Amino acid sequence: MQRRALMAGLAVVIVVYSLGLGRQTAVGNDFSLVVPGVSTELPSVLVPDSATLEDPQPVRDPEWTASLDCEVFPESVADVDSQACYDSSSCAVQSIRQPSCRRDWWFTTDYLLMWTNGNSVPPLVSSNPSLPPRPIAGVIGQGDTQLLVDGTLDRGARSGVAFSGGYWLDECHDWAVEATWWYLGGASDELNDTWSSQGVPVLARPFFNVGSGQEDSQLVAYQDLVAGAVQVDTHSHLRSAEILLRAKWLESCQRRVDFVGGYRYLRFREGVVVSEALASTDPDGPIAIGTTIDVQDIFRTSNSFHGAVLGLEAGLDHDCFEFDVAAKLGMGNMRRRVSIDGGTLVTVPTGGQAQSVGGLL
Repeated sequence: MQRRALMAGLAVVIVVYSLGLGRQTAVGNDFSLVVPGVSTELPSVLVPDSATLEDPQPVRDPEWTASLDCEVFPESVADVDSQACYDSSSCAVQSIRQPSCRRDWWFTTDYLLMWTNGNSVPPLVSSNPSLPPRPIAGVIGQGDTQLLVDGTLDRGARSGVAFSGGYWLDECHDWAVEATWWYLGGASDELNDTWSSQGVPVLARPFFNVGSGQEDSQLVAYQDLVAGAVQVDTHSHLRSAEILLRAKWLESCQRRVDFVGGYRYLRFREGVVVSEALASTDPDGPIAIGTTIDVQDIFRTSNSFHGAVLGLEAGLDHDCFEFDVAAKLGMGNMRRRVSIDGGTLVTVPTGGQAQSVGGLL
């Protein structure tokens, strides 16, 4: 009878508690259930100090948790709602990431592949397959003169590399600073060619003679007069660096658009070098046989830009991957510099030398 009475008493307690007529009390780690008119104490249960019935700890399946890449559910929706970094709990539940995916800093490396308009150059080297009279040999528009170097150079693909890094200034990732440096090398069709001849075919360097007002040429190779070689080397490269401040404009679950603004520096350099190595082969000429003449013309330009840059950057992320698109406008000052140099070195067979400033052009 006592056993039945005890079971009936527990049943009444459970029923009353399920109907919301009881209340919970907790003292330390001892829990008891109090029902009006009934005094029944449940056995003590040992639980962690940080846990209460009002704040239960979530239970996760280890296999289910391991199957997630970056997105995990927060501890509770209430925790998400309390954070000012998110617009809504629904988006936050979908976009909260593990620390491995959401960092306060970032660093990227990119490979660059670009094409440019190229550089326009005047005729630099000419040739004649036959042996025309000396006054018209290598002269543009005369006889069978052909141009070996003329027109637009350095139009091929250019390869480069870019490095970028940044740091978020606040916990919500609304403000950040970032820096970028990139370099673009020379074009794939840059010239570094050499032509040589002992006299036939004819080699020459065409130019416009301001004294006579007509096209003219300097012979590099002509039979029984001079033998030699001419080399043309072109080079160019582009580099840039910028420091930007980033501010969030729009953001949704996995997309965001930021304003960017700051300082940019850009420098583009290019140059053309024409070199000649001649040797006299005229037994009856004023220059002794074996005399060598080295001529070099150097042309270099530099364009440097300093100014402000403004733009937008949009990003779409999924798990730990992110796709970015940027549009920027630079406004500032361009400084241009042109350098023209050259020299001529004459060496006679006896060993004497004479050097002068300036080449052919």
